[in-house]
Amino acid sequence: MSTEEKIKIPELDFITGILENVPAQIAVIDHDLNVVYINRTKVYEREQLIGTSIFNILSVEDQSHVRDSFLSVFEGRGETTINTWTRPMGQNALFRARISPFHYKDNILYAIAHFENITEEYYKDIELKEKQAELSAIFNNTNDIILSIDPHFNILEFNVALAEKVRQGFKRELKKGDSVFSTFYDADVIKLTAIYNRVLKGEHITVVEQFPVSNNRTWYFETSYHPIFSDNNVTGISIFSRNISELKENEEALRKTLAEKELLLSEIHHRVKNNLAGISSIIQLHALNSENPEALQVFQSAESRLKTTALVHELLYENESLAHIDFNNYLQRLANEITGSFKKPKQNIDLEIYCPSIQLTIEQSIPCGLLINEFLTNAFKHGLRNRPEGKICINVEYSGDKTISISVSNNGDPLPDTFTPEELNTTGMFIITTLVMQLGGELKFSTGKETCFTVLFKHD
Repeated sequence: MSTEEKIKIPELDFITGILENVPAQIAVIDHDLNVVYINRTKVYEREQLIGTSIFNILSVEDQSHVRDSFLSVFEGRGETTINTWTRPMGQNALFRARISPFHYKDNILYAIAHFENITEEYYKDIELKEKQAELSAIFNNTNDIILSIDPHFNILEFNVALAEKVRQGFKRELKKGDSVFSTFYDADVIKLTAIYNRVLKGEHITVVEQFPVSNNRTWYFETSYHPIFSDNNVTGISIFSRNISELKENEEALRKTLAEKELLLSEIHHRVKNNLAGISSIIQLHALNSENPEALQVFQSAESRLKTTALVHELLYENESLAHIDFNNYLQRLANEITGSFKKPKQNIDLEIYCPSIQLTIEQSIPCGLLINEFLTNAFKHGLRNRPEGKICINVEYSGDKTISISVSNNGDPLPDTFTPEELNTTGMFIITTLVMQLGGELKFSTGKETCFTVLFKHD
């Protein structure tokens, strides 16, 4: 039967009349794989295709499998679906064709191909797969645990890191659909259920967690929980967790080392204080055996300076911090002890101390203490020496530029009008100027109704 005779079959004329109004793209192919009829095409002129071989529009690579597919239909093996590339107007286009047999008088007369251009879909699918591959690479090439769970706490997705942790800690293989609680103990289930329920209400939560695993080990994780929204409804929970067990172990080792060093340093301060106390006792013995008034003053000054230094080490030994001391506490104890040592019997001395809460290092505490010792000693030895009563005021101020001001004043005998620290060649003044230089500070003084020495320096 020739092609012309086939076209005149009434059933075919009826069908082609219907196909003209069908929006789908449909072609009729004969046994020779020529195009008998095509209702429409978007990439070729229809007149160019009718009566020509389908191979004229196929890529060479696809011709063999297309021929096999059509022959399969003509041999009565049922309909089939193929994807094939064509090159209309020099451009690649991918078509999906569903090929069905057309029967006439118990014979398969034609193959009906319903085809659609899926080029755009194909490239979008490739792009999607590439993005999925990139995300998968990120998802699975991290040591952090990533997973998502549904509102019933079943696992939707998880990465390799979680699978490996479950394998190590619980000796089992994880799979999608497992309850997330299959990898935890009962006590953890209660704690996590409370967190999950909060997240399902829209909260974002970050916590540090610890979980017991096999071999009496504990793992520590820093975990963040985030709600997954769909149409303003929470449909699941995304979980990101970083194993910080090594960090915790290092912190614990560092804490132990630090505690040992603090204990050692505390013991050093204690021994220094005891050694200074021992030296002070030796000086006291020398003072008891001396009848020279000048020597007694030297012994008393030396002992006072030793006690001033020892008090810093005593406070550091008693303090939680071995780096700083409360200067207010130090000043109160120091001033009261010096006053008690130097004031004469029946002498009434009013001691006033104003000091904010300041933490000083040992490098600044000892020079400040020694300076106050010198100022107070001079006040008792000179300004208040012949007075039955008097007043000493110690005022400490701390300004916004981190400047500390320490002023020690007394209302005893005033200094001579010609007094200048630079010209006073005494051991006490030498010690004062040396200590001020050690602090990187500045020394000021004033005289009149009250004699006042002020030291200014920057707080470390």
